[in-house]
Amino acid sequence: MVTEHEIWSAIASSDISLVEHSERNDFITPKCDIFVWRRPSDGHTDIVTGVSADKKTIYVLESIGSSGGREEDTFNKQQGVDKVRNCQYKVGSKALSRHKDFKGYHRLKL
Repeated sequence: MVTEHEIWSAIASSDISLVEHSERNDFITPKCDIFVWRRPSDGHTDIVTGVSADKKTIYVLESIGSSGGREEDTFNKQQGVDKVRNCQYKVGSKALSRHKDFKGYHRLKL
């Protein structure tokens, strides 16, 4: 398990905090929150760019590597990998809160 302090160390800042209860599968995160999954050896982040009106879909900006994403078949494959892309995932999907190493959504401290 990677702690919040280890995430702060990885990004060289403590100006971000875990949003309470954001690890729940039914959590609806607002625009600008940061999705984090982290293992001791690697990790991934997405920036939330929006939520659908029916609160069932979360839109994110992500940088994805050559291994692709957890739900690669759920969005437009023409966007490719090894670049930044806009994606959409269902709330509670395996690409978000059901991801094995999901730590929750984080929010910048303002």
